[in-house]
Amino acid sequence: MARRIGREFGRPSGSWRTCKGPSCGSGRFAGGAVELQPGEPFRLDLNPAEGDARRCEPAAPGGSSRALERDATLLLDDGRLQLKVESFGRDHAVTRVMVGGRLSDRKGVNVPGVVLPISPLTEKDREDLRFALAMGVDWVALSFVQRPEDIEEARALIGDQAMVLSKLEKPAAIDGSMRSAAPDAIMVARGDLGVELPPSAFPIFAADIVRTCRREGSP
Repeated sequence: MARRIGREFGRPSGSWRTCKGPSCGSGRFAGGAVELQPGEPFRLDLNPAEGDARRCEPAAPGGSSRALERDATLLLDDGRLQLKVESFGRDHAVTRVMVGGRLSDRKGVNVPGVVLPISPLTEKDREDLRFALAMGVDWVALSFVQRPEDIEEARALIGDQAMVLSKLEKPAAIDGSMRSAAPDAIMVARGDLGVELPPSAFPIFAADIVRTCRREGSP
């Protein structure tokens, strides 16, 4: 429909499909929300019961627990709450609340400064991608990019059927090694990237990304 209208009015238009990528988030709480108090312990485990002010089951992609380390920082709800990892095992992490507040169901969790050993494409992403390519989308926007291999994995599936747009959401993706698998375009994903970077650093990173794209002739 969009293409037909574009032809009718002489306005060519492109289309894209965003691959959502793996999501890390808090689980569900009794009553829908809890209040985390600064200085109190908070446990993340695999108990499927509804959480409370002492623990919850995180909705995290497989392999993310292997990337944790002692004193790692976890940011919840777009960085409004902050936890510090004190100890962890294969199926749990014990943290300390550094910045507390209200935490409700299914809020996002960011792990700044950590490269998670997971693919940016979930099984649902792959199914959605097959459908989108069959529909003839012009661009595929790739979320949760961390390494050059992530771009290569997407290109292997997409081939020459569409162009690849890389959403820079994690500082790990901002690296010269990305040029070895340079995407066709870059998006400065200010939401997640702004959460994982200090406020004073984000404008500098954003300006560097834009400057580099202009120099390389990349959108």
